[in-house]
Amino acid sequence: FALGFEPAPAADLAEFDRRVDKNLVGLFRLAKELMQRGAGVSLAVLTRNALAVTPGGGAVAENAALAGLVKTLIEEYPSLNVRMVDVDDATPAEVLGRELLADVPGVYALRDGVPHAELFSEISELTPREGSEIHLPRPEGAYLITGGTGGLGLAIAHRFARMAHGIHLYLTGRTPLPPRAEWERLAYRPDGGARAERARALLELVELGADVRVEAGDAGDEAHLTDLVARIRREHGRLDGVVHAAGVPGENMIMFRTVEDFRRVLRPKMRGAFLLEALTRDDPPDFVVHMSSAAAVFPSLGQADYAAANYYLDTVAVAAKEPKPRVLAIDWVAWRDVGMAVTTGANEDGVFRALRTQEGLELLLAGLRSEHRRFLAGRIDYTSDLVAMLP
Repeated sequence: FALGFEPAPAADLAEFDRRVDKNLVGLFRLAKELMQRGAGVSLAVLTRNALAVTPGGGAVAENAALAGLVKTLIEEYPSLNVRMVDVDDATPAEVLGRELLADVPGVYALRDGVPHAELFSEISELTPREGSEIHLPRPEGAYLITGGTGGLGLAIAHRFARMAHGIHLYLTGRTPLPPRAEWERLAYRPDGGARAERARALLELVELGADVRVEAGDAGDEAHLTDLVARIRREHGRLDGVVHAAGVPGENMIMFRTVEDFRRVLRPKMRGAFLLEALTRDDPPDFVVHMSSAAAVFPSLGQADYAAANYYLDTVAVAAKEPKPRVLAIDWVAWRDVGMAVTTGANEDGVFRALRTQEGLELLLAGLRSEHRRFLAGRIDYTSDLVAMLP
């Protein structure tokens, strides 16, 4: 089953959308149909130059998202023996044939005929890179945080505001908030709920000296992001940094997901990241941070769409041709106090200990200063019975 055999990344959004629908949504449709029929078959997914084997070497990242889906399929439906093989143009046909016919499920790459597989190892600390200064952030700089009105985005905004005087923060979110003049009234309403909490957080940013702009919109909407980035440049001269934290959680196993559900989870992370790269290509910021997830590494049941979207973010970061912008993807475990895990009730310790907010923020900054393009941010709990689940 050949998917994602395009030799180079999509040149525009229309082609990107076409590939996501043909390749990623196509595999979702096929897998769901096979599950419904109770099929026990072997399925080989063939891609071309999709995986980022060599840092900075480029990749067809939109097709790498198939790896996140494949890894989840292996967990959700063991009777479907799924094997993804990503091949380059230098691999002999007979080597490719052997890999495709192998009976071991998983995600593999062939480069010059040599097989590669994912390998993860623990690192004790994030060592700063030598000879390269990352501005984190600049005083009076302009920064865009997609998903910035959520708990995690606001926590990052607060840290940036404390670090840089007079910072300009553009925070996007799907849910509109009242105009600035109404924040104080909303913040202290006894029945204000989450909106009141958000308004208080925004007022705290203002008290720290930040210029705060709240922009309601979909991170995957081309017109919204194009207008916003152009406006930032018009008002401040340049966009100094981006944190892409927009996202929608996966909610159910593939068998019970609709195509619309699947696309809804892919859209903010994948489409948003593609648009941000395109809009900043000719005038790159100092850094772009993609807030990815451990689901891209160790997907669990019900996370097929979420794992796929985050695997795309990881590949974008690893494949990026630095030095500018500095592109980083962080595969986060659950945050205990803020973010999506709190909203979905998944903020407890498991294989990994849930992160405290300050611990997570320090890891973000240390990661930007480090040589890593992608890392999983979390501490393994070796006392947990679940640790045996790790490969």
